[in-house]
Amino acid sequence: MLNVAVVGAGVRGATHLDTISRLTDLFRLVGVCDALPERSAAAAAQYSVPAYDHPVTLLEDAKPQVVAVVIPPDAHHLVTAAAAARGCHVLSETPIATTLAMADHMIESCRKGNVVLEVAENVWRFPQERLKRLAVEAGLIGEVKQVHLWYTSGSYHGISALRRFITAAPRRMLGVSRTVPVHPFEDIDGRQYDRRTWELGVIEFHAEDQIAVYQWPVGSDRGNSWEVVGSGGAIMGADLLLFEGSSRARRRVPIETITEAAPDGGKELVALRLSPGGRPVVEWENPYRRYHLPGPDDVARADIYVALHAAIEAHGRGTPPAPDWAAAGWPASPPASASFYGAENGRADQELLIAMRESAYRGNVWLDLPLDRGQPTAFERQLHKEFERTYGAPPFEDPERLLSTLFPRRGLTQTVH
Repeated sequence: MLNVAVVGAGVRGATHLDTISRLTDLFRLVGVCDALPERSAAAAAQYSVPAYDHPVTLLEDAKPQVVAVVIPPDAHHLVTAAAAARGCHVLSETPIATTLAMADHMIESCRKGNVVLEVAENVWRFPQERLKRLAVEAGLIGEVKQVHLWYTSGSYHGISALRRFITAAPRRMLGVSRTVPVHPFEDIDGRQYDRRTWELGVIEFHAEDQIAVYQWPVGSDRGNSWEVVGSGGAIMGADLLLFEGSSRARRRVPIETITEAAPDGGKELVALRLSPGGRPVVEWENPYRRYHLPGPDDVARADIYVALHAAIEAHGRGTPPAPDWAAAGWPASPPASASFYGAENGRADQELLIAMRESAYRGNVWLDLPLDRGQPTAFERQLHKEFERTYGAPPFEDPERLLSTLFPRRGLTQTVH
């Protein structure tokens, strides 16, 4: 059993608290913290644990072995540094950090503190995504050639998704960004907007016939989706398309969902299956049925915590796990059975977005990848200046003092402007 505390009791924090409460054979919740006292008090009452209004107070009083950082990314590196300095392992929500320099600060803090740092990337862990990866590994669509991605929330999730299918290291990036007028709308904090940023990224890989196209559309209701096109078929949303003789002759194979009755009277996911007829049947089985998880996101989050527990156990034995995605010095797509993700993969997701926005910032020029690890881009320097204007100090100046004045509800704008 590991003692765990959660920093951030908003909507996303509530999902972490629910998952932890189900994994009673692995974790014991010992505290919850939020900048808004009413939120931390409500969560603390629900789970019968102490409430805190400051991360350092929580770390020093509750003394957790693990802290889940579920607040806006501007403060991820600050809470991580405070936790690592006290020997506390860290699970950071996505994105790992606002800039790559902040991500590197987190990685170095945890290295110095000799603790595990994991990133709670959930999209590639969705049951449907596990099955899709199994289909690719079974050769059902041949060699992956293209991924087309549309994402309207948390684009780093989308980058992680496309990296599941193109395993070659990225070679260069082209980004385009425009601010366009839209019908007035309010965000979740009630702030009014009448303009949105549209962005487009094209990624070329070291495999010359592989390419990925990402877009943040404006005014689209298609939501988050991606299409994977191979030499012998494609994955379009939840359907497998098999090219029968040519790419114009297609056979559609839907994903089958197998469920059973759940204790609460609902349905519980047992497995997902593709039965293409004449080709291998591919099936993903839910390994977490004993926890009675209500949905796919809960299954993914349970996988995060189970993998983190195993990583911390391995770390204690002196054999810290290498991320399953590590390949040739650049994180690459994992097999479907992979669980531990690792900070370097979280950084790699954010690096592609930073590169795209830096390309747009420079006037839509191709940028070679990887970026120079020791030199922030102009776009990142802009974000660091915005951080200082917003919070009154540079992002790396005395992290614990910054935490006394910075415990944000919302993060910086991470698009080109």
